[in-house]
Amino acid sequence: MACHYAGADVLVVPSVVAGDGDRDGVPNVILEAMAGGLPVVATGAGGIGEVVIDGLTGVLVGQRDGAGIAAAISRLHADAQLRQQLAEGARRFVAREFEPARWLDKLQQLFTQG
Repeated sequence: MACHYAGADVLVVPSVVAGDGDRDGVPNVILEAMAGGLPVVATGAGGIGEVVIDGLTGVLVGQRDGAGIAAAISRLHADAQLRQQLAEGARRFVAREFEPARWLDKLQQLFTQG
């Protein structure tokens, strides 16, 4: 999968909440792309807004907003500095929030408290 990210300039994830309320949590593809330094354009559906923080780790647009998605892609295409800034922010966010030792410590606390 990493080879696909390496050849990309941006990951676009236009998730929506389904009519029956079904929604994504945080898709792995977003975390993988962010860890690899790929800027993300996504909607805030489900838990996506917890990791794609507009202007810091990616670009958030409204659900079913095709024009907004197109504008975000165009903006990133035209602005290499913004792409780099978001990619670095995303990489730092994933490294900090999903660092294995941090989660192992939390698991150990759960096991020792229970």
